[in-house]
Amino acid sequence: MAFGGFYNNYYGQQLPAQNNGFVMVHNEDEARNYPVAYGNSVTFKDENSPYIYTKTCVSQLQPPVFEKYRLVKEDIKPASDPVNILDNLKQEIVELWAEINSLKENKSQIAEVRNNGRYGKRNADVQSVPSEPDADADYAV
Repeated sequence: MAFGGFYNNYYGQQLPAQNNGFVMVHNEDEARNYPVAYGNSVTFKDENSPYIYTKTCVSQLQPPVFEKYRLVKEDIKPASDPVNILDNLKQEIVELWAEINSLKENKSQIAEVRNNGRYGKRNADVQSVPSEPDADADYAV
């Protein structure tokens, strides 16, 4: 039986596929001694302590790389009150619309300045001509 395991590893055949999950081990030594085929990486979950291990075997000329990670449990933050989220969202929408309207106003002011300055007459260049009512005109309503 030992010869069969050696034969499979020697010719680069993988042990049962462990690519999509954790291999459960009892301790770190079991993970360190676990055979890994060249060009593969295996992730281990320690059943007795809060550790994850990875063992990667890149080539025959280099020793396997073994890494150890500590698992830390984090508390889940309670969800915010839906009413507060809705109020905040409404306030953000109001602020965005105010900014959009401000940009529209600035755009129309810029367009007006361009038209008066470059393509039209400026107010300073236009002279007003006083007009008098026509004496012969009939203003009957």
